Amino acid sequence: MADPTLSLVPGRQVWVVGRTDRDGASQAEVARMVAGFLQHTFRTVQGDQPGSGPNEVFATSSGDEPLEWRVSAARPVRLLGHPVQSMAELADVLTASLLSSSTESETTTQRIIARREDLDPLPLLVASTPWYLALDVWWRGPAATIPWPCLQVTWAGTRQRDYQEADWLLLSSFVPPGAAVDPGDETWGEATAENVEAAVDEVKKQLTTGVVVALVLAAIVGGTVLASRRRR
Repeated sequence: MADPTLSLVPGRQVWVVGRTDRDGASQAEVARMVAGFLQHTFRTVQGDQPGSGPNEVFATSSGDEPLEWRVSAARPVRLLGHPVQSMAELADVLTASLLSSSTESETTTQRIIARREDLDPLPLLVASTPWYLALDVWWRGPAATIPWPCLQVTWAGTRQRDYQEADWLLLSSFVPPGAAVDPGDETWGEATAENVEAAVDEVKKQLTTGVVVALVLAAIVGGTVLASRRRR
């Protein structure tokens, strides 16, 4: 039987994703692992769009900014809030995130793209107390389809789709009501270059204010290395 598919619509869509708790990962670890899920999800895109590459498993945000990634024509994908472990908390995350990002009164009706419950057979997530994540996906390409987002990590560390024992699984995709500020369609390279430039500027500031301390530390370390060599 062929894998179920998900439609990607031009513009903004929000994904609700379930994730296993069987590995005991923390909230922060689950958030960082979204990268691998996205890279696997966008490997195969129908509709004349490129699949994801190995470089796209890295986040393109930094500092206190929301985690975000760029994969294929999904530019960007942003984590809304934090991973949570109850539907009530997820509802709070969605409400707070969507209201804060709206630029006008919510007159546009929410539109459901797809739900897990509508698939047959029904995909299953392996979890006692699942993690729930909300991802803001901006699709910059034309309408396309991908295999229904699902990821299982085997005992050997390989990644595959298993819709009956999934570790990551899309639960629903919808177009949210209202309008939001477009975060921009920078490519992975453009966003990464900006982060590198910002990091270089920060290093320059650190060097300007801390050059004396750096020289003292260098002298101490150098002296320690020389002394250890003499004792050999």
